[in-house]
Amino acid sequence: MPTFETLASFWSGPVFATNALVFFNLLGVLVLGLLVGYERPYHGRAAGMRAYGLGCMASAARTVTCG
Repeated sequence: MPTFETLASFWSGPVFATNALVFFNLLGVLVLGLLVGYERPYHGRAAGMRAYGLGCMASAARTVTCG
């Protein structure tokens, strides 16, 4: 099991802050995508929560990693 000192050597303050920011942005996109996906079947339209949530999160992850 890695110790805190071992993890701290790989995850410095700025690196951790950047990764936390990306993580919370992706989490926010997932929540917003799930909300849009929840509304669609309610009105009888195709594609639901899972499709919209994962689609939105994948798009945001692609944007973060590629540009």
